[in-house]
Amino acid sequence: MAPVHRGLGLLLLGFALLVGAQARAQDVDDAARAAARKLGYAGIEAYQANEYKSALEKLDKAYRVLQAPSLGLWSARALLANGRLVEASERYLEVTRLSPSGGEKAVQDQAKADARRELEGLTPRIPSLIVRLDGAFASDVRITVDGVAIPAALVGEGRPTNPGKHRVEGTRGSERVQAEVSLQEREEKSVTLRFNPAGLLGDAAGGGGAAAPADGAAPPAAGAAPAATGDAGAPRASGEKAKGSAVRTMGWVAIGVGAAGAGVGVTTGILAYQKKRDIEIAGDCKGGCKETGRVQNFNTLRTISIASSIGAGVLVLTGVALLIAAPADEPEVALELGPASIGLRGTF
Repeated sequence: MAPVHRGLGLLLLGFALLVGAQARAQDVDDAARAAARKLGYAGIEAYQANEYKSALEKLDKAYRVLQAPSLGLWSARALLANGRLVEASERYLEVTRLSPSGGEKAVQDQAKADARRELEGLTPRIPSLIVRLDGAFASDVRITVDGVAIPAALVGEGRPTNPGKHRVEGTRGSERVQAEVSLQEREEKSVTLRFNPAGLLGDAAGGGGAAAPADGAAPPAAGAAPAATGDAGAPRASGEKAKGSAVRTMGWVAIGVGAAGAGVGVTTGILAYQKKRDIEIAGDCKGGCKETGRVQNFNTLRTISIASSIGAGVLVLTGVALLIAAPADEPEVALELGPASIGLRGTF
């Protein structure tokens, strides 16, 4: 707690005079001024009695009515006594910026000087929390700390946070990741929310109903003789046709998803290269890479680019294999030879 340098009686007297002068400058009516004075007295008395919760409630209300340096100073002390270091630092800073007015300038200046000195002692005590992401872009995730949203620009950066336990939560679509962290005064901690990297690809392979036959032919009636197809006149059941159509459909889907994955790999590869340039310019990796937001984003983008490219290649090759292996009315692939040509013919 900040030391009290004057007796309580003198502080209350100076506070009362200040409230009167400050009230006139703000055009606060007599009833509001009297209520703020009463709350101020009660708040300081509660503070002196170590009843910090009650003191904060009364002093904060009084300060909202009258923006007086003395009121702001005592409300900042009450915030600090309640463990709200971040809010206390902001209140101290606000007091130092108040413009003196009225007939008690010396009292106001003393309150501002006390606020400035106590703020200097408080600042190094405030803990810092760093939130990092793995497998997701900051722009795609809604991040909250104890239910309060934090801007995407602060991902990977230190955020002043009160001591105690905190819940960090990240939401991307239907995916939710949570973590808990406990902070002590003067401590800096980081917490990483790990998402499924596959979520970056979206639901490109989302399913639908069963694939219809490619030729659109209706199934034969019950008991009907199988249709004769092929050059040799060998019968081919309708079930075999449907199987071939389904396999071909699966092949094209695999190729399509693989192409989409290749696009993701190229895009994230370009972004990773740009991040690498930013790291080189910033000098984050001189003498060993530092754990900065830029380095974290580069590692994430590089991993996604490599994984996407490999996955895309596997899917495309699988799709081609399915197309080649699919049963069809004609041979799927046939070699054609001519007097001056050679080529492949097939249906897919």
